[in-house]
Amino acid sequence: MIADIDAFDRDTVIGRIAQLERKLFGRGAWSEKAVREELSAPARTYIIDIPDEAVPMTMADVSDAELHNAIDTAVAAADAGQSTPTPTEQVIASTSQPAPAVLARAGVRAPALPTIRGYAGYWYDGDDAELMTIGVGEAYQRQGIARAMLCWLIDDARKRGAQRMLLEVRVDNEPALSLYRRLGFTRLGLRRRYYQPENIDAYTMSLELRPPIVGFQTMQSAHVNADSIGNIMPGSRGNLDSCRATEQAMAATAISVRTMNRKTNRLAIDQTQKEEER
Repeated sequence: MIADIDAFDRDTVIGRIAQLERKLFGRGAWSEKAVREELSAPARTYIIDIPDEAVPMTMADVSDAELHNAIDTAVAAADAGQSTPTPTEQVIASTSQPAPAVLARAGVRAPALPTIRGYAGYWYDGDDAELMTIGVGEAYQRQGIARAMLCWLIDDARKRGAQRMLLEVRVDNEPALSLYRRLGFTRLGLRRRYYQPENIDAYTMSLELRPPIVGFQTMQSAHVNADSIGNIMPGSRGNLDSCRATEQAMAATAISVRTMNRKTNRLAIDQTQKEEER
């Protein structure tokens, strides 16, 4: 099941993701500090995959006593002239917000974080969406988890208005390349020695999220049946048409995608689109 990282205690999520990073990517893994900085960076969207029975707590799960306590805390902070991230009126109205974000100041404990089977995120600031990282724990690979997370991110980026999604992938990561091709990504160019310290080349790839219209037809090469990609966050199941062509037997091994020069990425990808390897 795909869940928002804000449904759980942030520090715990960061620690779990950093642990997975070390297991999956070795010397190339993000440190816990790097994970924290990335999750806190502007314009980021991150999700995790957890067991189906692990339902994140929302405001609907909070007792009346806890809610009143949160309101009293917000009022007291306002009276004391302290800044409060959630005004009283927003607390009352936020019946669908993740509970930890609303109640942490009142001392209400967040739900225990279940096993994180996978994690993924992208960056979008109004232009192209860029896949930042995606990984699946070794015990949960080849179960469609990477595909489900990537489809969710693609759909979310499209709804936010992104024109395309960009990524980098190791040239020797065949499972990842297979996944991306099946979802409609096409190769743009080559970045030599992109992955350090291993000194491995990377392919740049792109997926058009708003294909050009030809006559009365829209050129769409990849659609996915939402029922084939596993459980997703409530309200999203009907909006995953972008991945319908994905085959059921997708290998979802751990995938590492890193955008190391984020501000220059788009120009570099455009400039290398027609390059041949030398």
